[in-house]
Amino acid sequence: MSVVHYDVALITDDDALRSDVERHRPAACTLCCVSSRADPLSEAVSPDHVWLDLDAASEMEFFPDAHRVYFYSTHAQAAKQLPSGIFIRKPGTASVFEVLWAGAQRPRRPRQQKAPSPNATDQLPAWLTEYQIADLKVLGNKLVTEFTARFGFDAASLYLHDAPNRLLTLSQTTRERSIDLTVPVDSDVACPMLVAARERRILRTTDITSLIATHRISRAAERAAMYADRHSIVLPLLDDEQLIGILNLSGGSQAEFDASIDLDQRLVRFLGRAVAIARALAQARTEARIDFLTGLYNQRWMNEALASEVQRAERFHTPLTLLVIDLDGMKTINDCEGHAAGDFLLRHVAQRITGVLRQFDGAARIGGDEFVVMLPGTDLCGAEQVANRLLKRMRESSPTYRDAPLRVTGSIGVAEWQPGWDAARLCDAADQAMYRAKRSGAGVVCERRATPRSADIASVAGLPPDLSIPRPAVTPPPANARSV
Repeated sequence: MSVVHYDVALITDDDALRSDVERHRPAACTLCCVSSRADPLSEAVSPDHVWLDLDAASEMEFFPDAHRVYFYSTHAQAAKQLPSGIFIRKPGTASVFEVLWAGAQRPRRPRQQKAPSPNATDQLPAWLTEYQIADLKVLGNKLVTEFTARFGFDAASLYLHDAPNRLLTLSQTTRERSIDLTVPVDSDVACPMLVAARERRILRTTDITSLIATHRISRAAERAAMYADRHSIVLPLLDDEQLIGILNLSGGSQAEFDASIDLDQRLVRFLGRAVAIARALAQARTEARIDFLTGLYNQRWMNEALASEVQRAERFHTPLTLLVIDLDGMKTINDCEGHAAGDFLLRHVAQRITGVLRQFDGAARIGGDEFVVMLPGTDLCGAEQVANRLLKRMRESSPTYRDAPLRVTGSIGVAEWQPGWDAARLCDAADQAMYRAKRSGAGVVCERRATPRSADIASVAGLPPDLSIPRPAVTPPPANARSV
C-alpha cells in the first residue's frame, strides 16, 4: 500500500472546526480530514502534524511520531495524560489557526524512525499542559515563578530572542539584583547565557569558575560575581532548532540541583514551542490593532482602549479628554497629486501627532483622513493646548512630495468626559465639536459643559420640569412705614 504524505491530518467530527481549519489553510499546505467513526487509514497516511479533536478522538493514538495539536472543550479533557502537544480550546480564533498553519508549513528535517518506548517514563509530565498558555505575559510570569520553584530555584529571568536585531531582550525576571535589559547575541563579551544560546544546549553552572575556564568566557571575575548565587541552570528555549529565548534559573541548593536532572532537552523544546506560539499570538493581536499605513493604532484598538479609560476615569474620578482630527483638503491632494501623495501626507501627519503625545497617551487613524487622540489624566484646558500645538506643527512643517509642497490643515474637536458618559457619548461630543470647527474655520473647538437649564434645576429639586421653583412671598410694607 502506497503511503500518502500530508502536512496535517485532522481527526474530528465537528463540522465547524473542520471548516475553520480548511478556511485558514495556506494553498501550499495539504490537509487530510478524518472522522473518528471512519477508518483513519493510519498505515496509508503519513502526516507531519496530527490535530485531534478531543470531543471525538480522546482515546486515539494514531501517528505517534507526528507533532500534535489538541482541540478541547473542557479543562477535564486537557488534563488527561496525553502525548505532548499544543492544547487549543474550542472554538479557536482566526489568529490561532493562522499561527497553527504557520507552524505546520515550516520546513522540517526528516523524522527518524524510533523504536516504541517499552514504558511510559519517556512521556513528558502531564503538568506541562499547564504551560500551554496563549497569553505571553501570563506564560512568562508562570515560567519565572511556578516553574522555577518546581525545580527548587529561588529566582529566574526570561529573555526573548529578537532574531532580526540579533538581541536577547529581558521579558520578565524575579531577580533582585540589576541585570542586563538586552544582550547582543554576537557580543564579543561571552557569558553563560550566550554560550547556551549558541550551542543550543542546557548549561548547568555548579562551578561558575570551571565553566568560565572551560568556555573561555571573558571578564571572568565579573561573571563569577554575577552567578555567585549557588547553583544555576541556563535553558535555551528552542522551536525546530530556532532560538526562541533563554530561561535562567538561579539560587538552587545542591540537593535541588541534583533533582533538576529532569530538565532535559524534550521538556525545554516543549516550553520553547509554547513560548513561540504565545509570542506569535501576541504579535498577531498587536498587528490586528495597528494601521498599516501610518503605524498608529486603528479604530478597533481605540474602541477597546477608550472603553477601558472611561471605566478608569469613572472609578478614580480623573479627567479624560478626546481629540477628533479631520484633515482639510485631502480630496484635492489625492485628485491633483495622486493617492501616493495622500498616503505620504497621512504618514507625515501621524508623525506630527506622535510628536505631541506623552507616553501614556494614545492615537489612532479611524478613517481615510480622520484621527483620534486619547489624553488620559488631561482636562479640557490641557487638551485644548495639545490641539493648538498640534495644528501649529502641522502648519509649520508642510511636507514636500516629488518637489511639490503639500499644504496641510486640519479641524480638531475636543471633548472632556463627563460622569455618566460612555465611550460612544464622548466620541460623539468630540465629533460634533470637530464639525463645528470645520464649519467655522476656527481650527480647534472645545465641547464645553453647558450651563444647567431651569428644567435640569427643577429635576434636581424633585419638581416637574414645567414648574418654576417657587420663591418666598414678600409682603409690601405699609404706606406710612418708616425706614429704620
